[in-house]
Amino acid sequence: MNANVKVQLFNEDYCTSGYYREFTPGTWSWSSGPVKSARVFVEQDDIWVHPGIGVKVVVFPQVNMAPLDEFTCEGDQWRDLGLQDASNAQGGDWPNACASAVDRIYCMSPTDINFQTKYGDPQAGEATSAVNELIGPPPGYIDFAGSSGPGTVAYDFGAYPVGSVFVNLYKSSWGGGDGTSGSKCGWGDGTPSYDVCTDHDHYDDYCVKMRFWEDACPDDYDWDGDGWWEVGVKVYDLCNDAVYGWCFNTYTSGPRKHGKDTIACENMKIKNKQGDTYTSWPFKVTCMYTRVVPCFPWTSQAVHV
Repeated sequence: MNANVKVQLFNEDYCTSGYYREFTPGTWSWSSGPVKSARVFVEQDDIWVHPGIGVKVVVFPQVNMAPLDEFTCEGDQWRDLGLQDASNAQGGDWPNACASAVDRIYCMSPTDINFQTKYGDPQAGEATSAVNELIGPPPGYIDFAGSSGPGTVAYDFGAYPVGSVFVNLYKSSWGGGDGTSGSKCGWGDGTPSYDVCTDHDHYDDYCVKMRFWEDACPDDYDWDGDGWWEVGVKVYDLCNDAVYGWCFNTYTSGPRKHGKDTIACENMKIKNKQGDTYTSWPFKVTCMYTRVVPCFPWTSQAVHV
């Protein structure tokens, strides 16, 4: 197997956005602004190119993407985030006071509300949505910094305590799972092609939308199943003036300092079918459903525009 160790350096959080620099082992210089995230990987000869665009979604246990880094919540990585405080939205009824951020990478094709792509019916194997059960046991398999399964803190969670949600476009690759292959999204070079950042006539009014359910995924994974809350951001913005991604708080909070940066997620944007806004901490989420679909109609302008 001819594999190369490489590192990718990104200007944005969680290895997102379209711009990064890639290096092989050696000594290199960097003059492209602050490095906010890095990805070390072994590039495989066998790369599976999936149709669709890459999206990364990260949920955090506190507002304003805090704590920003992932950790196991075990040993010296344990910290009290207040999840068992009686004053929070669930009266402290969480299995542990500690929780880490959880990130997910999706490759999906943009569709209309009826799951039709620009070209009609999706091809066999073409993903048009992503459903995650945010629980520790199967079928959720959430992990805290790679720590998962029986005996870990992550495994004890039957729902995830959301304080904020981050979303951005993802153009790097990811492991194929068998150690000998990798995967990436085709974007405009895929078959079929999805030029969401340049095909303005078709995609300028598309959004990455996320819906959340508190107690369980809807029957048959119905996008319109009762009990959802939703939030989202325009694909156009992520391609242009919000390449750093966008984030949303579950309750109103001012910005926080993180090193030299200031993180200020948007408030009052997570809404339900009736137009009510979720304004508590934490937001108990068992199911997260993500799609790339037309922005409107939208519940009470929940989308960032």
